[in-house]
Amino acid sequence: MSTVDNVPVTTRSFFDQLCGPFFTAFRILGICPYTRNRNGVFSKRTVSASSAYTLFSAAAFGYASFAAIKTLSRQPPPLDMSNFNRILLKLGYATLVAPSAIVPVIMWFETVKLQEYLQEWRQFQDNYNRVIGESDGTFRIAIVKKRVNRIYQSILLFLLITGVAILWSPSTISDVFVLVCTIKSISTMVFITGFWFVGAIVIEATIDGYKKKLQTDLDGQDGLRFSARSIEDYRLLWLQMSRLVHGVGDYMSATVTFCIFHTTVVVVLSVYALAVWGATLVRLRRYEALASALVALACNATSLYVYCDCGYSQTKKCVDNVILLILKLKSSARWTTSNYIQITLFLNAVNQYQPNVNVIGFYEINRGLLGSILSLLLTYLIVLIQLNSSFTTPSTVEDNNNTIMT
Repeated sequence: MSTVDNVPVTTRSFFDQLCGPFFTAFRILGICPYTRNRNGVFSKRTVSASSAYTLFSAAAFGYASFAAIKTLSRQPPPLDMSNFNRILLKLGYATLVAPSAIVPVIMWFETVKLQEYLQEWRQFQDNYNRVIGESDGTFRIAIVKKRVNRIYQSILLFLLITGVAILWSPSTISDVFVLVCTIKSISTMVFITGFWFVGAIVIEATIDGYKKKLQTDLDGQDGLRFSARSIEDYRLLWLQMSRLVHGVGDYMSATVTFCIFHTTVVVVLSVYALAVWGATLVRLRRYEALASALVALACNATSLYVYCDCGYSQTKKCVDNVILLILKLKSSARWTTSNYIQITLFLNAVNQYQPNVNVIGFYEINRGLLGSILSLLLTYLIVLIQLNSSFTTPSTVEDNNNTIMT
């Protein structure tokens, strides 16, 4: 019986190599304290310059976030509004700068799990290269790396445009704390979304390489002469790959949960602002506030889709094709008893251990989650609009008093 190799982690996995630019961005933003040894292996050290920088950054931005929320709360609202809407506006301000203070705290505790996950990838890569072939893995890294670089460059361009727009905005340039916290919050959320997207691309390419190698072996001249050992290697590699995909929701469970919750709140508040104040903002020509709500809605809705669609792509793509290939293998009449048993075990493994992205057993990240979020969004949006209609704005009260006096 073959087993999964427990090799020491001395080199970087291709997952670590491809996601390396995002790890660097996390360290610059002060949200992920880690170091690398001579071989470039990712590791967390509590006593290190990176950890000290992260702690200092977290303390500084914690104070800055509190000061920014106070400054934004004291600003006059863009429109006359009820006390209920003022509370929602303050909630929006707090949501805007919250990631700059909260994400570093969460990532501080989850960096160890991230280190363990990268070690599992290193061990998996050795087995993957042995079964699939190292040349195939190197070729796929080169292809995926070009795509990852384009994504990373697009993120940097987006953040540059966003930073320029924020600098030109008179509502944020007046306060340094608001400016810095806003830029860091947006950068943090965008890089985490990009990291999630790139991770999905790497896993998808890995599963696709697995499927194509199995297809090649099946279509070859000796495709129907697999040994029991070869079939078992494919089965064990599938189990290890499924565990890696499942672990995506575990190693950053709190961070991903916070990001999904944060983007959902921003989408709800943005839609509410456009529904309640959109016409008024257009009439008063307050295009800056209107554009801010539209951009926040578009960007956060896109982030929600990326989270849920990437989970779907990791769990569903290639699985059906692999099952069909195994059934094609099983339909052959040339198998010995040992080979037939291994094929049956292989089929059961693929059916029972599909690569589902599960967040520590609480929920799965897939397209179904997006439907649940949209349902929740509509529900709370209706509730907020109903609550808003039960309050009277100050301008309406003044108009009513003038009517009574006349």
